[in-house]
Amino acid sequence: MTTSPQSCAECGYNIPPSSDCCPTCGRPSLFPNVRAASDSREVGALASRYASAAERASERGLLDHLQKLQQAIQQDAIAVITMDIGELERVARSDQALFITYYAAVSGGFRNPGAGFFDALRGPAEEALFQGYKEKINFAALALDGNGLRNYGNTSVTLRTELIAYRASLYESNNVIHTVITQDLRMGDAASMPAGHRATWDGRDKLVVVKHANHLESEAQMKPDVFATVLLHNGATTRDDDFVEVHIYGPMSVYTISKVRIARQGNRRLLARIAELRKLLADRGIPLEVT
Repeated sequence: MTTSPQSCAECGYNIPPSSDCCPTCGRPSLFPNVRAASDSREVGALASRYASAAERASERGLLDHLQKLQQAIQQDAIAVITMDIGELERVARSDQALFITYYAAVSGGFRNPGAGFFDALRGPAEEALFQGYKEKINFAALALDGNGLRNYGNTSVTLRTELIAYRASLYESNNVIHTVITQDLRMGDAASMPAGHRATWDGRDKLVVVKHANHLESEAQMKPDVFATVLLHNGATTRDDDFVEVHIYGPMSVYTISKVRIARQGNRRLLARIAELRKLLADRGIPLEVT
């Protein structure tokens, strides 16, 4: 779906959907992914889907359970990036280091684009979703317990909500699977993607309710502390993972990190690296937990 034009509050000229500032007077604008998720058509479509989900839950006597899920998301949901420990070591060693987005890494010669399932399809899917600015998007998953997606690495990095919420948008699931496979997106359909599948950070609870409302019947007796495994499900492969995707616009440094969780392994060399990393993070007040 194409984002509606926005006029600059200062000079009155249009701000392109892909820009984070006015090209005429240079004053800052909302981040483009947040503008897209804030579009009245997106907000209206999500509100309609949410109302339908709540109605279905009420008819099945599960409205209270749905509201508990929504409350858990409002109060406790966080953005978690999963990576190899080496990437975190690089960022933790310097206050000037920044996390590198996938496209920046490819264009800068830091990694090959790969020939796997997601590498082949993510280009058209993400250009449709982030028209003109996909290179500036960092990807995370919405979580409740600090555990990330295991298939992407052994290191789960929780981001500081106060430093990313205003520039974050969310998508119902892995954008490649949802747009290319579930919705059968084709390049010619990029401008007419169906609305109601993404949200701003403040609308994250409604997006989760819409996604999981139909799952409540089989999970009717579960306790709130089990919501974490419903929200973020680790599959056998990345294609089998199920989660709500978080899109964060712009740079992130070591100070964007709230906490780190690393999966325990018996490798002595890895344990030595963890010990060194723990000290680097502790110097900045960032806790590291080994699970």
